[in-house]
Amino acid sequence: MSIDQDVPSSPAQLAGLRFDAVTAPPDPLDVIRTVLAKAADFIGAPHGFIAHITPEDPELSLRLGIGVFEHPSPAGLGPIGDLAIDVWRAGQPLVVRRDAIPAGEDRFHELALVPFDIGPRVDGIVGLAYGADSVLSFRTAEVDLIRGFCRLASIALDNARLYAEERRSRRLTERLQDSVRAINQSLDLDVVLPAILDQLREVIEYDSSTIQLLEGDAMRVIAARGFPPEELGRVRPLEEYPYNKRLATSPEPIVEGQAPRAVLWRSGPHLAAIRSNLGVPLVVRGRIIGALTIDSHEPNLYSADDAPAAMAFARHAAIAIEHARLFTAAQRELTERKAAQERLNYLACFDPVTALPNRTLLGDRLRQALDQAGRDNKLVAILFLDLDRFKTVNDSLGHTAGDRLLKIVGERLRQTVREGDTVARLGGDEFAVVLPQLDHVAASRAVADKIGRAFCAPFDLDGREIWLSASVGVAVYPSDGADLDELLNNADSAMYLAKHQGGSTHRLYEPGVARAVDRLDIENDMRHAVDRRELRVLYQPLVELSTGRMLGAEALLRWAHPKRGVVLPADFIGLAEETGLIVPLGRWVLREACRQGTAWQRAGAGPHWMTVNVSARQLNDSLVRTVRSALEETGMDPCGLLLEITESGLMQNTEKAIAATRELASVGVSFAVDDFGIGYSSLSQLKRFPISLLKIDQSFVRDIPADASDAAIVTGIVAMSHAMGVGVVAEGVETEEQRAFLVDCGCDIIQGFLAHPPLSNDELEHSFLLGRPDSPTCATLPSS
Repeated sequence: MSIDQDVPSSPAQLAGLRFDAVTAPPDPLDVIRTVLAKAADFIGAPHGFIAHITPEDPELSLRLGIGVFEHPSPAGLGPIGDLAIDVWRAGQPLVVRRDAIPAGEDRFHELALVPFDIGPRVDGIVGLAYGADSVLSFRTAEVDLIRGFCRLASIALDNARLYAEERRSRRLTERLQDSVRAINQSLDLDVVLPAILDQLREVIEYDSSTIQLLEGDAMRVIAARGFPPEELGRVRPLEEYPYNKRLATSPEPIVEGQAPRAVLWRSGPHLAAIRSNLGVPLVVRGRIIGALTIDSHEPNLYSADDAPAAMAFARHAAIAIEHARLFTAAQRELTERKAAQERLNYLACFDPVTALPNRTLLGDRLRQALDQAGRDNKLVAILFLDLDRFKTVNDSLGHTAGDRLLKIVGERLRQTVREGDTVARLGGDEFAVVLPQLDHVAASRAVADKIGRAFCAPFDLDGREIWLSASVGVAVYPSDGADLDELLNNADSAMYLAKHQGGSTHRLYEPGVARAVDRLDIENDMRHAVDRRELRVLYQPLVELSTGRMLGAEALLRWAHPKRGVVLPADFIGLAEETGLIVPLGRWVLREACRQGTAWQRAGAGPHWMTVNVSARQLNDSLVRTVRSALEETGMDPCGLLLEITESGLMQNTEKAIAATRELASVGVSFAVDDFGIGYSSLSQLKRFPISLLKIDQSFVRDIPADASDAAIVTGIVAMSHAMGVGVVAEGVETEEQRAFLVDCGCDIIQGFLAHPPLSNDELEHSFLLGRPDSPTCATLPSS
């Protein structure tokens, strides 16, 4: 037997068991032998026993055993016997797991003990056990099965006693057997319960009878004989039927020989002729679930002697009801579980909105297509579609309408491609199409064109015309990728370019597409970087060579991208220049730098200059207004602001640049020429600017003093600057040799990792400023 334990798991199987002990006059020992053998066989337990307990003197008496219990030790069941008596007292089954097996009984893996009624003045315990080497376990299903055997065994033992006593006619037993047969043959209560009432009439005479189910504060008639048809299904409130109320609250049978009708019933003209009643409750596991009643027009017809037979039929009715309930519950659970599993299987492969394959199934289909293409030397194309304007429609009409529209789009796409092609929804308004077994790349372009034409017609959404278009990207195996992820990513990149070109078109993937898409992504992200608080400013000190003092700090922009990590200026400043985004970015950096410079000025302990780079775009785009606004907004002293402009930036619009720099210089702002030496400036023009510093580009500093040409250029720039009355800053100083050379040639200031790397504001204040008692509070710039 497998670990799943192929045992009867539904009441239908249990109800279908045929006991010879039930259908023929049995010997009681044969009954319990059958119970034990069948229970052990169905559950797969090799060891088991049935023991008797006499309530007056609760001692265990082993009646029958199999496995290790077939020949018990002289000491009896030992600690297992003690557990059995506890189970009998509790009246509830007990499963003893391996870790709770009594000491000395480690031959068992698990043990199940189930109590049941054997007869008057005698109770029983069924015990089944798995051996120590077993991996099986007693679940609720197995325990319920044992209890089911016990219930059937109780019926069979009732029959045995009836046969043995011979004080009731054989007819009772035969009718009870017929009742059992009815239970075994059907779970339909509309068939079984009337059959039980018919068998009961053969034993106890009546004019009318009912089987009623307790439902809250009322009884509902579920089977009847001798009543009008409309009585079936009638709900009888307990307050209106005192007789039923007594049956619903007491497990004892009720016999009424000559009770006045008013005591029995408060309503119902068809009940007027009743003079005798016998009622017994229907009990399942100690709980009253209903009642069986028989009525006669003759007074004093029933006595307590009739109660045992009525109770036997009531037990059959209760068993039938419970079996039907369990079966219905099991069937419902199985149906729900099957439906849930089918739903899960469906959702694992299909999109619930459009019923198209999802990404998982798309991957399977694509892998199959790639395998086939590899064998047949064919091409496979994947098309990535994004609906243009769908978000607008979805936001306007609502998500429910949007889902219906997506389904309509999916149906049109399926009608557009071949039967063997796969159309999938990836999520949102994104779809993908796999085109297997292609001979030429042109075939994929033809399908993309066909899809584009399919979107030329409007979509009918509940009588409303909706116009959509699609941006389509195409990637082809094997040239554009070898698996789903690579092909889909490349098709996505091509689609992105198609959408950027205005949508309603398609693009085939090319090697440069990914780079173009990456630039577009960076551009889009850069547009939101300020609002998303992804930008921050670091400060790199400018250090005076002769004293080691920090004279200024250059504001350097850093971008903390949520996916790319820290993006350096070299990776996005050029793109910002091309797109014009450098203007709002520069405005933000200037404002942040002025805000920090103001804080240093007010604290009286900080670098004198806050240097900020200004691009040519900014210089030509109302630089004066931008700087004045930043100074006024932050309250910074203009004398502490140093703007760095490249020499090529100064030369792009010389007259405008001269006017702007002179106007700002008039209020105290200083200027430096950045990256000097790599541009194409005219010295005659340069001297017209209010320049305070020249910053030698790091490309000249990198190889000094070893490179004689660079050393000569640096020496010349320093000499020329001093002749013009302008200070000199050497950028990118990283070695002591470079510093020594710059000292010898008379350079004024250095900037670079040798002096200090870029720092956050807190790092700069704590590790550089506050940590140096000789930190200056003011420094004087050379003037032109």
